[in-house]
Amino acid sequence: MPFSTARQNAAVDAVTGGISHLALLDESLTELAGGTYARNAVAWDAAASAIGDNTDAETFNVPAGATVAFVGFETTLAAGDGKTAGWWPVGGQPLQVGVVETDDDTITSKAHGLTNGQRVVVMDITGGGLPTGLTEGTVYYVRDVATDTFKVETTSGGGAVAISADGEIFFTRCIPETFAAAGTYTIAAGDLDIIGNLV
Repeated sequence: MPFSTARQNAAVDAVTGGISHLALLDESLTELAGGTYARNAVAWDAAASAIGDNTDAETFNVPAGATVAFVGFETTLAAGDGKTAGWWPVGGQPLQVGVVETDDDTITSKAHGLTNGQRVVVMDITGGGLPTGLTEGTVYYVRDVATDTFKVETTSGGGAVAISADGEIFFTRCIPETFAAAGTYTIAAGDLDIIGNLV
């Protein structure tokens, strides 16, 4: 149900008030480890217009061979504590909505803008469950793209995922970054939007 902006601001502030640190997660939603990697403390502004943002840039040391696919929202400094409060795919893309058709495993989303080989993550924003065959947090490859439709696969060239229930999904692009050598990954100030109608 829609809430007023004031109520959404309060909800966002409650969520960000419980997120003290950020982490980097790989494509299996596992936190990075090794080298000089560590979680970073994060500060949030007071929500306005139903959005809360991180107020500082956060730079992480990434070990060689690691892939950054998600930002983890954490409640403590200690890595590997099992207290991840949530996550968001890296790449800074907006959420889109799609309708799943089981007869041909196709996702329909008007003018989605995707191209073959790009990566997406599907989400159960409404809490009603995803159509059978799709898993929240899995990074899928896009295939069989047309202007308003596409299919997904778990490995590039591995065949379209069989979807056995109709339904609606939310999805966003994920742009994982793999580090051949040790490096840094930076999240700019204001890059993390916590949105009132999604909390």
